[in-house]
Amino acid sequence: MIKWPTQEIAQMNLPPLFARLYPKTRCIMDCSEIYIERPYAKIAVVEESKLLAKVRIDVERVIGLLQNKYTTLQSRLPITLLKKKNDKDYAFIAKKLTVCCALTNLSPSIVPF
Repeated sequence: MIKWPTQEIAQMNLPPLFARLYPKTRCIMDCSEIYIERPYAKIAVVEESKLLAKVRIDVERVIGLLQNKYTTLQSRLPITLLKKKNDKDYAFIAKKLTVCCALTNLSPSIVPF
């Protein structure tokens, strides 16, 4: 059983805004919820971050290998290579990179297995 304070005691202890807007208030019940992260969520984020960093390094390495192997990728590319002829076609640079990647895939591996 809960013993409620008298109306006068409740009014004296109410926040001023509540006392002004709701003069007949006897009590305020806070039913808010606060969600917190669980520790494993942070671990998952760290692991995902490490994985992304590793993938990024691998991608940068492959791009560097492509640029070293194919001299056409070493110079500045004209902006016209980025434009598509129509909506169904690919930009010329995308076709060029696809051919370079395909030729690289046909080459012997640089990583010993």
